[in-house]
Amino acid sequence: MALPELIPRELLFGLPKITKPEISPDGRKIAYLKRTDDVLNIWLKDEKGETQLTFEKERSIINYIWAKNSKHIIYMKDYDGDENWHIYKIDILTGEIKDLTPFEGVQARILRAHPSKPDEILIDMNKRDPSVHDVYRLNLQTGEMKLEMENPGNLMTGLGVGLHGWVTDRNLKIRAGHFVCNDGGVELRILEKGEWKPVLKWSPEESLFSTCLGVLSEDEFYILDAINSPTYRISILNVKTGERKEVISDTEYDCMPWWALFHPYTDELLAICVYKEKANWVAISEKVKEDIEFLNNELKGDYGIISQNTDNNIWIIEFDKDDSPTEFYLYQRDSKKLEFLFSTKPELKKYTFSNKMPVFIRTRDGYRMLCYLTFPHGLARKNLPTVLKVHGGPWGRDFWGFDPVAQWLANRGYLCLQVNFRSSVGFGKQFLNAGDKEWGGKMHDDLVDAVKWCIENGYADPERIAIMGASYGGYAALCGATFTPDLFKCAISVCGPSNLITFLKSIPPYWKTYRAIFRKRIGDPDKEAEFLKSRSPYFHADKIKIPLLIGQGANDPRVKREESEQIVKALRERGKEVEYLLFENEGHGLLIQENRLKFFESAEKFLAKHLGGRCEKIYGI
Repeated sequence: MALPELIPRELLFGLPKITKPEISPDGRKIAYLKRTDDVLNIWLKDEKGETQLTFEKERSIINYIWAKNSKHIIYMKDYDGDENWHIYKIDILTGEIKDLTPFEGVQARILRAHPSKPDEILIDMNKRDPSVHDVYRLNLQTGEMKLEMENPGNLMTGLGVGLHGWVTDRNLKIRAGHFVCNDGGVELRILEKGEWKPVLKWSPEESLFSTCLGVLSEDEFYILDAINSPTYRISILNVKTGERKEVISDTEYDCMPWWALFHPYTDELLAICVYKEKANWVAISEKVKEDIEFLNNELKGDYGIISQNTDNNIWIIEFDKDDSPTEFYLYQRDSKKLEFLFSTKPELKKYTFSNKMPVFIRTRDGYRMLCYLTFPHGLARKNLPTVLKVHGGPWGRDFWGFDPVAQWLANRGYLCLQVNFRSSVGFGKQFLNAGDKEWGGKMHDDLVDAVKWCIENGYADPERIAIMGASYGGYAALCGATFTPDLFKCAISVCGPSNLITFLKSIPPYWKTYRAIFRKRIGDPDKEAEFLKSRSPYFHADKIKIPLLIGQGANDPRVKREESEQIVKALRERGKEVEYLLFENEGHGLLIQENRLKFFESAEKFLAKHLGGRCEKIYGI
């Protein structure tokens, strides 16, 4: 048995050829992102053919929506990864592009668009006060912008996880908001006659993932929470009476709010994905029951319904398998017809990929963790060099579908281990809360337990194990090098905090409303400095004895460059082996293709040197 043909890094980590299609509200046109000169730009396809709408040269566009008038496309763009996004409007008839928020040092974001107001959108922006986002109404025809509502000061905006913030209805009217409490809880308040009225309080144990999902009617709101429930479920809350009616729940897994399907005009909840080992779509409304059954039968893998026209008779489907690149389909609901649109990376079709195997591993204190193993195709599943790939967040999770990093590692001869450690979302309230103040503690123990499970089952060579990750995963990699240096042979960290005190004190000003939650979930830098030092790799750099590769975006607003540079300095002063890659035009992660390829080239050489896997030759050298 032998490994299959080497898959070029440029194909795995280069930008997709085409991605993120969106159907126009009138159902007559499709927009998408297409690679031109190694940058993603917005293109349009209609009955006349294909047209390029934007002409960015340096940084890809990644976020855009259709205006509900089907005449404009709205997109967000920042500069060098600073996350101070500007909002731009494209007139698809004339091609004219206009910056609607031409303000320096300000973060503007698209809040809501709705067919009832086709020529307007709501945005939120921290122009008045850098620490909070106010709501503005934008007229797309005239470009006029007016302040709709000021943030009262503790209405939660800025973190960008899509759970908390302003709540609007289908008339683009502000109806409610999420307010942080001093104890780390969150309060849902409705707006009545200009006054904020509390209607529901989520405790600190429930607040991180609880939210109002949307407005069904004048008095009924969809909510996601785990009050009196082990998992996060969806209910309808009557904001007048306080009555709650459950819509859907699962006894073991959470409902996933990012994968909720609403009617594009009525805002009725139609279906939801309860993500287990793989995606599991469930119809809520009888109106889409046949559609969900059809898609579940036809698409043997993970799928998401990512775009709908206003009449809701045309959907765009994103389809994902563990061993092939992402594909997109146009789905005609009336005829139950799936039409293939494109693959993100068709040139990968000729290569052999590995399958991703879900496994359950017990932690030392009894929790059941869903993990994924990606074995090298063609090799015996025995005594393999292994890379533990840690997801970010930490309030995220690993999924089953196609993962370029996991496939890259498997193709080079490594077993890739991915762990949904405590604090990962989707596995119930208790598992989420078990990670409170366990950064570098029990959360790291979970990673260690999963590695030891692989060793005990004969999969992993105990002398050839690496740990890598970005954001929280980067922090976890630093912890692996610091607190369990005998377990790992080397470590790779990207944008990872090294000092939890400086990390928490340097968060962006618009994360202010989340400080109480951070204090509860991570620690209080003012009152628990010694505890946070004990969990910070920077203060224990003398324990590090394995080689490190550290990558960092110079303009990262979330994890400042000082987080990487202070530990690099500490290691170099001690004569320790560390390679540092600073990307001057990046933020929290690597978006520019040249930078991504440079990083993964360095990472591949680094892993080959220390674990002995395959390494792609560059320019024949």
